[in-house]
Amino acid sequence: MRRKFYVLCLFCAAAIAFAGCSKDEEDVTGSIYGLVTDADNGEPIKSANVSLNPGGKSAVTGTDGRYEFLDLEPGQYTVQVVKNGYESNTKRITVEVGKTASGDVVLSKASSKLKLSTNTLNFGNNWKTLSFSISNIGTTGSISWNVSTEGLDWITVSPVSGTTATGKTSEVIVTVLRDNISGPENGIIKVSADGESLPINVTVNQEVSEENNTSRYLSAAPLSINLGTKESEEFTILSHNGATSYELFTRGIDGWLLFSEVEGTIPTYNPANETGTAEKITVFAQRDGLDAGTYTGVIIVRSDLGDLEIPVSMTVSESGNTGGNTGSVVVESPHSGLPVTLQNVVRSGSNVTLTFSIQNNSGKDLTQLKLYSSYMGVKFGAYDDLGNSYDASNVQEIKIGNKTSGGAAYEIWPQFPEGVKLVCTMTLKNVSTQAGSFTNITIPCGSQPEITTSSYKIVFKNVGL
Repeated sequence: MRRKFYVLCLFCAAAIAFAGCSKDEEDVTGSIYGLVTDADNGEPIKSANVSLNPGGKSAVTGTDGRYEFLDLEPGQYTVQVVKNGYESNTKRITVEVGKTASGDVVLSKASSKLKLSTNTLNFGNNWKTLSFSISNIGTTGSISWNVSTEGLDWITVSPVSGTTATGKTSEVIVTVLRDNISGPENGIIKVSADGESLPINVTVNQEVSEENNTSRYLSAAPLSINLGTKESEEFTILSHNGATSYELFTRGIDGWLLFSEVEGTIPTYNPANETGTAEKITVFAQRDGLDAGTYTGVIIVRSDLGDLEIPVSMTVSESGNTGGNTGSVVVESPHSGLPVTLQNVVRSGSNVTLTFSIQNNSGKDLTQLKLYSSYMGVKFGAYDDLGNSYDASNVQEIKIGNKTSGGAAYEIWPQFPEGVKLVCTMTLKNVSTQAGSFTNITIPCGSQPEITTSSYKIVFKNVGL
C-alpha cells in the first residue's frame, strides 16, 4: 500500500511539473511597442533610429512614428532614439512575460546649429592651403558665423564671416604664410555662431630633409587637371608613410564633373609597387546644357591628414550640348536635392547595363546613399514592352563608385559628400532579347541622414534598348 502511495505521489509531481513547463513554453517573452513624437507639436517622427540594449536590436520608425521589438526575454532594457535635427533621448523599460511594455519617447529639437567638417587642419611640411566646411544642422533659421585667428599671424582665413541657411554648408579657406614661420607652429582657430563656439586645431611642421622624411602626407598626380574638350581624365592619389581613408569634395563645380568614386582607402605608397599602392580615380566631363566657355573648380581630397586640393578645368566649345538622358526617357528622382540623370544604356545579349549619375545638391554630406533591393515598402522591379517583369534576382551587379553589390538581396551604401556627382551602373541579366524597351525600372533609394520623400525610389521610364 505504501509503495502504491509513493508511486501516486511521483505521478502527481510529474504532472504538476509538466503543466508548469507547458505554461512557461506557451508564454516566456514580452515585447516593447512605442511611438516617437516631436516635443513641440506632438507630431509623430518618422525614420528615427531606435536601438535596444541589451540585445543590440535596432528599428526605424515608420511614417506613423511607431516601432516595436518582439520576443524579448523579461528584464530591464534601454531604448535610445536618434534622429537628425533632434536631441537623442533614452528610456528605461521593464519587459514582463506575456505583456507589451510602452516605449513612447519624445524628442526635442536640437539646440545646436553649428557643425564643422573637421576639428584639425594639419599643413604638414609642404601644404599652403586647406579648407573646412561650416554646416547649419539646425531645423529653422540661418546662422551668422565668424572665424577668429587671434594670435596667429602666420595664417589667413577667407572669408572670416558669413551667413549659412538651414541645411546648407559654407566653405572656408585657410592659408599658411610660411615666410612668417621659422619652425613648427600650432594654434587654435575659433568658429563662433549664435552663442556657440567650436575650435579647430591648426598644425604646421618645419621642413624635413629628404633623407629623414618619415612624415605622413598625400600627393596627387597630376597636380592639376585640364580636361579641355576631353570626356574624361584619370588622376592618382598617393599616401606616403602610412595608409589613410579619404573622401572627395568639390568647390566651384556645379555638377559639371562626375566621379568614378568618392571615398575609399589608400594603402601606404610603395614605389616598387606603384600600381598596387596608388588610388586611381576617373573624372568625367558633364557638358550637357552648358554655355560655351571655360569652367574651373577644385577637387578636395579630405583625409585625417587634412585637405589636398587639385585644381580642375574644362572647356565647352559649343553651347547647348545634349546627351545622356535624351529622347522619351523619363527619370524620377527620390528628392529634388538628389537629381538623377540616365547617362547610357548598353545591351549585350540578354544583359542590359544602365549607367546613371546622382548628384548631391541636398546641402549636406550624406553618411550613406542607400540602394536596396527593398526599402521602406518599395521593391526593385522592371517591366519591358513585351509585358515581361523582372525582380531583384535579375540584378547581376549594381555599383556606386567603388562599392559593388548584386543578387536578389543587393545592398549598397557609400558615403556621398555634398556637391559631388557620382556615377552608378546597374546590370540586369536574363532580359528578353526581343524586348525593345523598359517601360519602367524602379530602384529603392534612401539616405542617411534621411532627405528622401515618401517615394523612396529612383524610376526610369521608356528606356530604349
